[in-house]
Amino acid sequence: MKIIYFPQYPVKMRYQEWWLGEFRNFFVQRFPHVVVLTGSTEKKECQNGTFSPRDEAIRWELQQIDNYLKLSVEENDIVFIQDISFPGLVPQTLFHKRPKKIFGFCHATSKNRYDVFHPVRRQKWLVEKGISRLFTKVFVATEYHKKKLGWKNVVVTGVPVPPFSTYKSRKTIPIISVARPSIQKTTQRIEKIIEKLFNIQIYRAHFSSWSDYYQALSKSKILLVTCKEDTWGYAVQEAFLNRTIPLVPNAFAYQEWVPRQYRWDDVEELVEKIRYFLKYPYIKKIPKFQDFWRKIEKEIEEVL
Repeated sequence: MKIIYFPQYPVKMRYQEWWLGEFRNFFVQRFPHVVVLTGSTEKKECQNGTFSPRDEAIRWELQQIDNYLKLSVEENDIVFIQDISFPGLVPQTLFHKRPKKIFGFCHATSKNRYDVFHPVRRQKWLVEKGISRLFTKVFVATEYHKKKLGWKNVVVTGVPVPPFSTYKSRKTIPIISVARPSIQKTTQRIEKIIEKLFNIQIYRAHFSSWSDYYQALSKSKILLVTCKEDTWGYAVQEAFLNRTIPLVPNAFAYQEWVPRQYRWDDVEELVEKIRYFLKYPYIKKIPKFQDFWRKIEKEIEEVL
């Protein structure tokens, strides 16, 4: 038996970059034979607010498929796909050649508001729903996402905690935003109100390393989140880990794991919280995160 692992295109400075190594290490430690199917090793950054460069991600999956077709696949092998939806080419291949056990992680689908597939969501959702039936289990980060999908084979696992050093720095930045500049991840109207009311400029920067990014987070009093959808929120988790107050909408997956004191219902409540936490930017307790790796191991072992 071997495990065949399809990582996502490892976008620079996004979780996909470090997930590849973490998942590979996890599988190598638990299975005697692991095949990691990758594409081009060149890593590019996202452009124009997207979460992954489309063309490069498609070429990556095409190379993965080519390498997969060269493999001898036995019935007792296991396939693990790191993203079942985007670009979405690998699952189509499994209709033609597959073992009995297939697992995958679902980060988002066309069901998400303002998803990359939002313009074609009706057609794409039918494809995603059909593909889901290939999988023994589909893993997601939150109950919010599980409910949104509505598939019977969905299991909530949380997500891996980032493997980087964290910081506890002196607070020199009032408010930071690290969201992608997209309609899904930012609400410009709200951010302009905050900047005008507090007479500050929200700190936004390009980071070339995880260390630079985490240090900037740690120097900030508040991470401002004004998104219109989120099935987890890695930036929020990273803010907690670097002792920065995240202020998030009282909606989406945040209701599941972000304490109420850091969630806002409307602009008025957000302004109140910003005023308070600019004065008292201290996190007393970091939320407890689910043991992702133990959960994944348990869920896979149950069906072997």
